[in-house]
Amino acid sequence: MDSVFQAAVRFISSARYEGLPALIVNKAKICMLDTFAAAVLGRQCQATQVVKTTALAALSGVAPDATIWFEPYQEPVACAIFINATAASAADIDDGLDLNRGHAGSTIIPAVLAVCESNRCSLKKALAAVAVGYELMFVASEALLPYGGEGYPIDHGSGSLGAVAVAGALSNLLGEEERCIAESLRVSQAYMPGGNNDRAVESGAMTKENINWGALTGYFAFRLAQNGYTGQTSVLEKLPWSGNLLQHLSPDFSALERTYIKRYASCRFTHWPIEALLKLQAREHFHIDQVDRVTVYTFRSGTMLKLTEAPGVEGIQYSIPLCLAIVAKYGEVNKPEKLMEWACDPEVRRLSERVSLKWDRRFERKGDEGEGCKVEIRLKNGSRHTAVCSSLLGDRRHPFGFNEVAKKFLDNCSGYLDHARILELIDCVQDVENRSIERLLSLVRRD
Repeated sequence: MDSVFQAAVRFISSARYEGLPALIVNKAKICMLDTFAAAVLGRQCQATQVVKTTALAALSGVAPDATIWFEPYQEPVACAIFINATAASAADIDDGLDLNRGHAGSTIIPAVLAVCESNRCSLKKALAAVAVGYELMFVASEALLPYGGEGYPIDHGSGSLGAVAVAGALSNLLGEEERCIAESLRVSQAYMPGGNNDRAVESGAMTKENINWGALTGYFAFRLAQNGYTGQTSVLEKLPWSGNLLQHLSPDFSALERTYIKRYASCRFTHWPIEALLKLQAREHFHIDQVDRVTVYTFRSGTMLKLTEAPGVEGIQYSIPLCLAIVAKYGEVNKPEKLMEWACDPEVRRLSERVSLKWDRRFERKGDEGEGCKVEIRLKNGSRHTAVCSSLLGDRRHPFGFNEVAKKFLDNCSGYLDHARILELIDCVQDVENRSIERLLSLVRRD
């Protein structure tokens, strides 16, 4: 019986744009556009600024051949991958996959586009490589540590899995032989960043789950394999290609198809409470100064997001009380550079201290992530009102189409980029297989 490893090598070697279903081509475009939008917001975050300064200083003097997104210059490929992956994940509005520890877009897309630009590949090849990467990310997770398994999610995070996914995606992009593909996977697994770090929400600006390091590791693993470097036997070589895994690494690319898109620049655990609160505001027409208390009934992991004082943007994004209070006053959380100012607003501080989080097993689900919540508000006049959020726009049951992601880009990013430039970029991504990598990245490069 074949191993998972053998199936993965064949899949990477054989996947081509011409074999992608139309639905998957469209979803790859959606994820590409959404990753650009995430990076626009992420440029405002402290983590991106620190990474940019550090990476540029470390790699000065190396020939520039890849674009730093939304900056007026190019830098070496490794530098571009590290900075762009950081920006795409820093605002915590990058895509993800249900029942899988994997934020694939912010890991895979920066790496694929940087190497595509450096090697002047066609964007049809880039779309296929992105689709391959998403599938590998899910399979690596299921094979190395199944969602909800013993020890999950301590051992692996998006960066760990992303290293394997990036190595495979780049192998597909450049049409490498199976020997190189196999060593890319072996080396990337051997060197993938370990552990699953959450964001440094209480003390600093570290982005989540080693995403930027995973993208960089996957790139270097691929380059090492190209030059004859070999890795140790992969765990994937010891696993039979059987059971639930058989439905993946297949022509339907189900992992990419099921990827969700996030509406808000905050931890997804805050999204259900935010939606429920907005539903209540639309129905009851109350203002923040009329609210006495808020109780959120949610899954166990959600009850851990309870900070009411945050030293940085990251802490706010991982706090249900602060996100709810900010949304109650300002209607959004998608302006990273404003979050600290908003969190210091006396009305926001007062309400955040009156938000209680309670565990409700009805919203539990296998793994560390539940689904849904109930929000109850008590107004100062004594009335009580409740709303339940059981699903989110953009998730697997209510997926965003391309036009909805384009609207999200416009709504969230027009304050940072020229409106006409955004519209031109949206048009380019929608027809990206007929455009050149130079044209695409000329729109992503800021004048």
